[in-house]
Amino acid sequence: MLRKMAVKEKVVVVVVVMVMVVAVVAIIVVVVLVVMVMVVAVALVVLMKCIHTILKGDILEKQNLLTAGSAFHQELTLWQPAL
Repeated sequence: MLRKMAVKEKVVVVVVVMVMVVAVVAIIVVVVLVVMVMVVAVALVVLMKCIHTILKGDILEKQNLLTAGSAFHQELTLWQPAL
């Protein structure tokens, strides 16, 4: 197919393919960044909960904190690829 085309048309095809590849890579990078931001946000929320519980000194809250920490650990393991 490319043999019958003129040089100008070949350049257009190559440029269009390159733009599409760059667009796909950009979308993948944005998705990865969004996932990373979400994980960091969840980690900060758990950290703030830890600090609040430590300052408050509530025994019942400490039990809830352990549960929240374990749920956070389970959520992190969901993002990791299976080995």
